[in-house]
Amino acid sequence: MAMLTGIEIRRLVEGGRGEHGERIVIRPFDQARCGPNSYDVHLGDTVKVYALMGSTGFDPLAPPETTEFPIPPEGLFLRPGVLYLASTLEYTETHGLVPRLEGRSSVARGGLKVHLTAGFGDDGFCGHWTLELEATHWFRVRAGMKIAQLCYTTLTGERQPYTGRYQNQGSAPVASKFHES
Repeated sequence: MAMLTGIEIRRLVEGGRGEHGERIVIRPFDQARCGPNSYDVHLGDTVKVYALMGSTGFDPLAPPETTEFPIPPEGLFLRPGVLYLASTLEYTETHGLVPRLEGRSSVARGGLKVHLTAGFGDDGFCGHWTLELEATHWFRVRAGMKIAQLCYTTLTGERQPYTGRYQNQGSAPVASKFHES
């Protein structure tokens, strides 16, 4: 498996196809956001938190209650010890490749994790990426800020494109669907 260069990411987004029909959709797309081997994605305009007040905690087998709210123009301070769900501004599709979401080092060095363990995507995934934001100390986020980067690796073997329960996610963050298993 090999990682795509930024030049190849740009070529595939701009209508090219890989030697095995690979293609990438990123909307909105700006070629200036292509790095040497990744594409920068931005924070959407809402966050969601689990409504755990007065409960015994998160039960993965029960449908979760959440509260969603907009990120105001001046930004939103994330509190340590709270898991915030957010999403990418960009809608993506990946066909014939494996996408991976990674935090930006500048954001991590400031004390913000952008995914806990869910940075791995699947061939065939279409939608906005849900981010699991966790701050080590008070951290201000703003809608539209660079938050993460996508990189892509090639596949070997027969394809089995993703058709799971998180397919076609809209622009709002999506809570856990573990209870649907």
